[in-house]
Order: sequence, then structure tokens, then C-alpha cells
Amino acid sequence: MHHYQVGRGADGKSRVAISRDVELEGPDEATAIARFGFYPAALFETPLDGEPNDSAFYRIDVAAGDVRWTAFRMAPNHVSQMHHTDTFDFNIVIEGETDVILGDGEVRLRPGDTILMSGLEHQWRAGPEGCTLVSVVRGVRRAAG
Repeated sequence: MHHYQVGRGADGKSRVAISRDVELEGPDEATAIARFGFYPAALFETPLDGEPNDSAFYRIDVAAGDVRWTAFRMAPNHVSQMHHTDTFDFNIVIEGETDVILGDGEVRLRPGDTILMSGLEHQWRAGPEGCTLVSVVRGVRRAAG
């Protein structure tokens, strides 16, 4: 499994800020756990900074402080438009593959891989078999710009 966290570069573009392998650990197979990251509550009280570079805004109706847990399936080779939301998105690939296209590059996600995005511009490109993701999104407010 692999974990990515998206951040903003000095040029203002979204980019991979953290990339690391994640292993299941524990005293035995029955109690193994993977720890992807710890995100303190204060993180979600920090307004998202500014508007992402020229990307469409997708309104997904998750108010600041609210949480939505959802699964979504992308058809084979589906490509979304570059977009952003006013949410922190915790995503895990369940089936298939997808590329996440950022302002300064892209990453390939496979089953078990996770990515955390915080209101920055991104785009999805599903693999030839399509892709199913589970996502937990938490609404946040955007700083007045």
C-alpha cells in the first residue's frame, strides 16, 4: 500500500507533498493495522488558502465541519475535469487503478493506496478497468481571498 498527501508548491500548484509506503503491522495477522497518518482537529479549523489555479469548483454539499462517507466508481478510462472542492478528502482505492493529475504532475493509485487532498486542484483518470474509491470528505471553509 502507498499513501500520498497533496500540498501546494511555492508556485501555487498542487503537488505530492508526502509519498510513503504503508505496511500492515502487528503481533499477528489477526491484529495487523496500517497507520496512514494522524491529522489533529486543528488542521480542519484552518481555512483553505485562496482559490486553486483556474480549476472548476465542484459543489458537493458538505458544510464546514460536516463529514460525508461515500464510494464512487469511475467508468473505464473516464477523465474528470480539473477541479477543487471545499473539503479535505481522504480517499482509498478499492478496485482498479486511477491516475490523480495535479498541478505539477500525476500519481498512479492502485488498490489499497490512499491519498489525502485538501481543497487543491486535481483531476481523475481511471484505468482501463475503471476504478472504485471510498472517500471520506470533511467540509472546510476557504479563507477570504
